[in-house]
Amino acid sequence: MTLKEFSVTEFGRLAEMHGGDIGRWPDPVRGPALVLLARSDAARAILDEAKAVDALLDRASVPAVSDERAERVLARLSDRLDNMAPPVPYSLMATRGTLRLWPTAGFLVAMGVAGFLVCASGLLPAPAAASDFTSVLGGTSYAGTTYLGRL
Repeated sequence: MTLKEFSVTEFGRLAEMHGGDIGRWPDPVRGPALVLLARSDAARAILDEAKAVDALLDRASVPAVSDERAERVLARLSDRLDNMAPPVPYSLMATRGTLRLWPTAGFLVAMGVAGFLVCASGLLPAPAAASDFTSVLGGTSYAGTTYLGRL
């Protein structure tokens, strides 16, 4: 990262991620961070704020939880998990009834319109009109097999 790319915004993002001690920052950004820190009042303010947050976190104490209380909580969780009822499967059709018809119908209409527009625009050629019934159903497969009376 060059100094040209390193902005006060990037400095603030790094200060939020790595804290107020530049020694904990990744090696490639330490040099540009120190240069920006020497030149920018905004960068110094950001670093001071990060140092204040670090100090608050250092002073925060971890609440003491007795082993007895932890065992009670784990026992209650275990009881709840053992007594949980299995999930009941349900069908969307059973819960919604005929309301499920409309999304399906809307999708089919949209696909029909899309197919019409694709053929009308000429992206896909429309099939030629059949002269008789056997030419619609009969033909030759990709393997060369003739079927339905065509020779």
